[in-house]
Amino acid sequence: MISYFKEGKDKLSICEDSLTASVFDVLKYFPTHYFWTILKDSLLLDTLPKFSGEIQEIVFWPKWSAENTYNSKFVEPDVFIRFSEFDLIVEAKRYDANQQYNGQLENEVIGYFNEYEEDAKDLYLLQVGGLQENCTKDSIYMQSKKIAQSKTNWSRLLLVITNLHNKIINQQLPDQSPLIFLFNDLINAFAMHGFHQKKWLIDCDTYKINSNAIQQFNF
Repeated sequence: MISYFKEGKDKLSICEDSLTASVFDVLKYFPTHYFWTILKDSLLLDTLPKFSGEIQEIVFWPKWSAENTYNSKFVEPDVFIRFSEFDLIVEAKRYDANQQYNGQLENEVIGYFNEYEEDAKDLYLLQVGGLQENCTKDSIYMQSKKIAQSKTNWSRLLLVITNLHNKIINQQLPDQSPLIFLFNDLINAFAMHGFHQKKWLIDCDTYKINSNAIQQFNF
């Protein structure tokens, strides 16, 4: 599907949901070790467990009861991932800065407990994109429970993906073609949403210019 839009067969309706689905729909196919390493290494604020265990379920835009929230119909986080030991809510925004707000996160936590309180599992929050300038808040308290928050943005996530992609290529490990294809799809998905691989000047190779040779040219 990513190739369909990348090659211009049709236009993709670019939005927050298309970005979220394009990235996490591919990430879920990675071996869990890679999936968790990518998330963890991208975090600007990390409160997530060191190990995740296998993914038991991943749901996009679940609709949870809005009881005790200010939503009228339902609560809808972007991605909900169930691991064996804990659950993870992902709240994603279209751009990197200034779109997240605590009221929405609090509603999602309440909605989660409306559905899963009896499971008695640990719950974590992950904000992707939309971070406020002061993004140091590492937890919220709801229903007498401390819910740890982690934060990253799309640019940082792409950087980690790109670096890992290049590392695998350079190592020339056998039987890595499926991973390379997944990385290519991820990088293309980011590009379609305006996030591109960047090489900073400080990371570029330096070349010495022979000024005497330049003077020989008659401009």
